[in-house]
Amino acid sequence: MKKAGVIAGTALRGAFQGSILEIDTLHGRVKYMYTTTEPRLVVIPRHGFREHIPSNMVNYKAIISALQHHGVEYVFSTILGTRLTHEYEIGDIVIPNDVIDLTKSRQTTLFIDKARTIDTSQLFSEKMRKIIIEELGKTGLRVHGEGVVVVTEGPRPETPAEARMYRMLGGTLVSTSLAPEVFMAREAGMEYVAIAIIVNKAADEEGKIPWDKVSSLIEELKPMLREAILRSAQRLLSGNE
Repeated sequence: MKKAGVIAGTALRGAFQGSILEIDTLHGRVKYMYTTTEPRLVVIPRHGFREHIPSNMVNYKAIISALQHHGVEYVFSTILGTRLTHEYEIGDIVIPNDVIDLTKSRQTTLFIDKARTIDTSQLFSEKMRKIIIEELGKTGLRVHGEGVVVVTEGPRPETPAEARMYRMLGGTLVSTSLAPEVFMAREAGMEYVAIAIIVNKAADEEGKIPWDKVSSLIEELKPMLREAILRSAQRLLSGNE
């Protein structure tokens, strides 16, 4: 039976209910939730259930291995993003179609036995992108169907000079999540889609958003994100694409 999973970023903290379980993988122990929703989902909080793990310390290998163990074929991922273009407004949703990986010290592959490569020309599932864009559109949120995420090491934000450089590289938003997660998901043969929530302005803009306002925005968007993911998962698992 096909299964769907969620790698839940900060925007989905507490959005799903269910039993918290643990699994030992080849790459480490992972806490996850098997939700009580319909459809039932395997949910893994990227930063832990206590939100205590920074992006540069996340055990991405263990997360992907845990989803793989449970037979997950479809992965929904949420990330917070900083805009690099004025086409995005605070609170907008971006469904990325490409990524620029500028991380420095993270393990980059799931493979440990020998050198292998994957096709990176289409990292994100077009089928999943189409469905989640449609379902998010029903919520009334502003949704952008394309975007290039520049993934930085974190946890610090970008500098003004770095923001200008990222634009020159073709980036439209910055995040400290997504890589190597998306690459490992593809290595594991999973279909993967990311949902990026624009929560801040770039460092070379005036008026950075304070964290308390970011938190309020996240709480406002959370129910809509949750429902869009559930409806999308239902369509994928039922074959109603």
